[in-house]
Amino acid sequence: MRHETPFTIITIDQNDMNLLVIETYLNSTNAVFVNFTDSRKASEYLQNNPFDMVIVDYAMPEMDGIALTKEVKKIDPEIPVVMITEQNTGNTLLITALREGVNDFISKPIHKSIFLNRVQTLIKLRKALLRLSHQDKLIQRQIEKATGELQKNLIELQTAQKITNLGSWKWNILSGIWECSDETYRIFGLEPQSVQPTYERFLHFVHPEDIQKVKHAIDLSIFTKTLCDLRYRIVVSGEIKYVHGRGSVYYDEKEEPLYMVGTLYDITESTQAYQELQQKEHETLQILSRTAEYKNAETFNHIKRISSYAVHIAKYLNLSEQEQEILRFAAPLHDIGKVGTPDHILLKPGLLDPTEMKIIHNHTTIGGKILEDTKSVYLQAACTIALSHHEKYDGSGYPFGLKGDEIPLYGRIVAIADVFDALTSNRPYKTACSFEAAVDFIQSNAGNHFDPELVKLFTRNIEEIYAIYTHYED
Repeated sequence: MRHETPFTIITIDQNDMNLLVIETYLNSTNAVFVNFTDSRKASEYLQNNPFDMVIVDYAMPEMDGIALTKEVKKIDPEIPVVMITEQNTGNTLLITALREGVNDFISKPIHKSIFLNRVQTLIKLRKALLRLSHQDKLIQRQIEKATGELQKNLIELQTAQKITNLGSWKWNILSGIWECSDETYRIFGLEPQSVQPTYERFLHFVHPEDIQKVKHAIDLSIFTKTLCDLRYRIVVSGEIKYVHGRGSVYYDEKEEPLYMVGTLYDITESTQAYQELQQKEHETLQILSRTAEYKNAETFNHIKRISSYAVHIAKYLNLSEQEQEILRFAAPLHDIGKVGTPDHILLKPGLLDPTEMKIIHNHTTIGGKILEDTKSVYLQAACTIALSHHEKYDGSGYPFGLKGDEIPLYGRIVAIADVFDALTSNRPYKTACSFEAAVDFIQSNAGNHFDPELVKLFTRNIEEIYAIYTHYED
């Protein structure tokens, strides 16, 4: 969608008075409001006109709020949708709405201050994303143009710099001397041409955790004769900034590297906007995790233990930091399907009979249905875990009777974390067993219930497991 001011909000409610209340509450946002009492007409308008946000009542006739949300997300997945619901709206509906892309919920009766605050936050994020999208497209065009000109000669780099408004630089690989534009100096918090920059002085600004990454990228570019392209952090006057650097190496007739020329762009603002969005996604996942355990009367520490046990295994399995983060937020959703299990079975203090056991086994496939067809990597992983965390390594588990490596890795990891935490926690039908007894159970069931290699990793540093067990003790 094209970005114009003022900000345009589409409001949809079958009651004209509700539309007036919404517009009155949001008067301070200086937005333009386009109101509809007919969801079909609203849908037609959305297809043919620019807009920045949608506020829709779920209980619309003919085409409800979720159906409208689907239409909006087809047009632009990044446009925020606020859904107005009744106070007693069930968790299943909310989860479905989140899966379809709803960004926030407001319960009736609408509280003015809360409503205004949430909408203002979404407006701010929407504008940041629009700026980011516009800047990325502009920067990409500018960098492509600048890179092509840099390959011709250094003089043309100065012209390209005026076009791109990016910092530019030239690094003499033999002497280590850097020649930087004024904008590059400013990015590093220096007065233009105030010091003679060198490769070592440049590395002094790079965040300590990113120095090896930067060195490796530059060395790889020189060795492979490919474009150096990476994002990293620098520290300027004690504050962290994010930059995007690109550079090309030039060689002499003997193929020896002479110098590297490139550009540098300060992406701090756009990166922080993305991090804020990611933080909100993590908060949403935590709320879903609490929802998944609500009927079990579990504590939030239970969620933290499951996550920590799973990440512990992933760490010793040498999974990437990204995969560890995915597990951290996806593992607590393993039992989300239990929202579909009747309370008299889920909370039964005694043993379940065969019929009841079959019903509770269905929570795996129910969880898979709830979490399927999502674009979120976290929810995709959670779907896999929900379906596979009760499979057993010897093929005797459920719901599909998978065996060995047929069971997805995330499912095999969470199986250990889930059973261990279940053993060491009180349940309606049992009391918690000791830490030592739980460890013995996990080890004695390696190869039948659990992946034996993962069991070794789980117990590789049992002190860390015990630290998690005691730190998040109920």
